[in-house]
Amino acid sequence: MIISKDRIKREYDHIAQHEPPDQAAHWTAEKLGIPVATVKQTIQEQEQPA
Repeated sequence: MIISKDRIKREYDHIAQHEPPDQAAHWTAEKLGIPVATVKQTIQEQEQPA
């Protein structure tokens, strides 16, 4: 199953409202069943100006 970067970002943003960034990345990865590194990389890419 492929998970879009938008979905990762949405899940992360939702969790990050209540948790520190590192914890939010771990919980997002666990919830979506993907590696933590993928979450962190996606968030970094999304936060960089286009």
